[in-house]
Amino acid sequence: MYRTQIANEAWRPGRVALSACLRSVGDTFYHQLSLRMGGPPG
Repeated sequence: MYRTQIANEAWRPGRVALSACLRSVGDTFYHQLSLRMGGPPG
C-alpha cells in the first residue's frame, strides 16, 4: 500500500503535464477544425 502511494506521487507531475499537453493539442485541433468549417461556432 505504501509503495503504491509513492508510485502515485511520482506519477502526479507526469499526469499533469500529459493532461496539459493533451488539452493544448485538443484546443489546436478544434481551432483548425473551426477555421475550416468557416469560423468559430457561435
